[in-house]
Amino acid sequence: MPMRQSKKEIKLTGILVPMDWNTKGKITEIGISATNEEEYKIYKSSPFFDELQKLISQQIYLSGSIILNQDGKPLLHVKNYRLCQLNN
Repeated sequence: MPMRQSKKEIKLTGILVPMDWNTKGKITEIGISATNEEEYKIYKSSPFFDELQKLISQQIYLSGSIILNQDGKPLLHVKNYRLCQLNN
């Protein structure tokens, strides 16, 4: 069954968090804990997945769309992101 992508663009701010690890402790799944109090798992085939993995615990803005996997669970397909600037 193919993935289904939402036509609706989603924009979020939040903290990148690990969501799953392999048996050696390496992070294999990441997500965003968003300011709307929801967590979204990031689709591994998103163009920025590898870059985002290096930014765990960083606050970011991102945009993308929701994709439903084969089990009907939502994944976030990231199309763009940027780090939040902290005001000093």
